Amino acid sequence: MNAPNAFRARLSDRAHPAGTTAEVRVTPTGLSVAAAGGEEHWPWRVLRQRAAAFDGGAQLEHTAQGDLLVFEDVAVLAAIRAAAPTPLPGASSAAARRHAHPVVVLALVAVALVAGAWLALPHAAGAMARRLPLEWEEQFGDAAVESMVPAAKRVTDVRVTQPVEAIVARLAAAQESPFRFRVVVAADSQVNAFAAPGGRMVVNTGLVRLAGSADELAGVIAHEMEHVRRRHVTVSLFQRLSVQVLLAILVGEAGGALGGGAEVAGRLSALSFSREAEREADAGGAALMRAAGLDANALVTMLERMRGQQQGALPELLSTHPAPESRMAELRRQLAAADARSAAGTPALSEEQWRALRAAVSPER
Repeated sequence: MNAPNAFRARLSDRAHPAGTTAEVRVTPTGLSVAAAGGEEHWPWRVLRQRAAAFDGGAQLEHTAQGDLLVFEDVAVLAAIRAAAPTPLPGASSAAARRHAHPVVVLALVAVALVAGAWLALPHAAGAMARRLPLEWEEQFGDAAVESMVPAAKRVTDVRVTQPVEAIVARLAAAQESPFRFRVVVAADSQVNAFAAPGGRMVVNTGLVRLAGSADELAGVIAHEMEHVRRRHVTVSLFQRLSVQVLLAILVGEAGGALGGGAEVAGRLSALSFSREAEREADAGGAALMRAAGLDANALVTMLERMRGQQQGALPELLSTHPAPESRMAELRRQLAAADARSAAGTPALSEEQWRALRAAVSPER
């Protein structure tokens, strides 16, 4: 974009949790944001600046809608300072973080080093993980997903990404959460999906192929979203990561020079949860399905479908998310007591949308 007050950004909203390209103009009354869904005006009163990584960039949040703009060009901040009548909320703290003096960073590292032995205790590490600023947790998750699913492995076909994003958006809209859920579809035949810290999720095309309906796919996604909401993933990772990577995370540099993303990716790929965590994710995922007007029994049928695919070894999803018969029986009991079908409205996708999605991930294509 050539105009002095015009900038390109990545817009994450409920329609596009994974983000879409937007063109943003800074005007005297706010931001004009043009994206695939049309153009809208963000007045100054609803804008908040969020802290970005040390390596640059700028993030602006629409506080009423929860939408997020991410800019690579930090010149947008100068344009906003010139046009806005008052500084945006969060601007001072965000600027302080971007321009933090190296001595401050070193001091944080020193404090973290002193606390290293304390952090090594699983309970203490879990307590620290639960107090991690959300913006840092998001960076933590981005680094992990980038390492596990590089651009070459990501599906970009909108016939696949848009329906999956629509399912995530419907589930996210059904329950208040501080997390901004974003999903990446990986071109991977393994029957798997996983949650990363900060609301980041990955769904493999192999899982979409196996699912018998959009609601079955939504059931797995709801289960993973519950792992995120309860911070099972972040806490478990904090209990297993090296001190070096914990230091990087504690100063907000999970994906920086300390190589946090690679180690997080390795730990995440082998992560398994306790039975208690799985029960919580089952119950919470089923409740989320009901809140979204979906048939929560689809979560059970999807688990049964995956067990039916067993050929010498469990599908990848069940190897890291164990689903013994006792756990499935407990989930069936809970669903029967809650009358899960009574809350079901329209399916997660129409039959036409579901057939199109399945055709788009067909291995013959």
